[in-house]
Amino acid sequence: MRLSTVWGLIGLFGVAALAWGWSVGGESVAARPADLTTAVPSAWYADLPLDPAAATNAYLARIPPAMRERGERYSDTRVLAFDSRVLSLISATLVLCATRMAAQAREFAVRVFSRRPLVDTAVALQYFIALYVLSLPVEIYATFLRPRRFGFSDQPFVAWLGDSLVNWGAFTAFYMVAVLVIYEFIRKRPMVVLSDTSF
Repeated sequence: MRLSTVWGLIGLFGVAALAWGWSVGGESVAARPADLTTAVPSAWYADLPLDPAAATNAYLARIPPAMRERGERYSDTRVLAFDSRVLSLISATLVLCATRMAAQAREFAVRVFSRRPLVDTAVALQYFIALYVLSLPVEIYATFLRPRRFGFSDQPFVAWLGDSLVNWGAFTAFYMVAVLVIYEFIRKRPMVVLSDTSF
């Protein structure tokens, strides 16, 4: 598959993800959950049992069942979000490998740039951009939809997207430096293949 075709498909995928995020952002924000924990005087904490299990049970007894159930549901979605992020990362990497995107990106970069560091930077940047776009639906679910539907955030989608891009840019800058250092290290210290007579 040609590099232009791969980027076209990635672009369509990104547009679909953004449209979904915008749609979610148009939904009404759930009411922020009220803290219904039973109030206790400061002396209550001093009288807690020393046994950790008993102290935990004493604290949980102050939380109404409906509030605990809501917290458990949100915790369950956090596990789902983590698993989805891992699966998304693996799937996106497999897709990019199957389409030979990295190899074609390097061929393109070699035609455009003459210096190795610029070629490495261009290839790594294309990979991180593609990874971000392919992971966008999961990120929308994990950090925008979940808090919004549980009443923990009323941030508009455009603001969330801006924060997401800033966060991606900051991390990518560090990743790019790491990639360049690793490539330079590999070039200066190529792997030595030992023959049988070396032992």
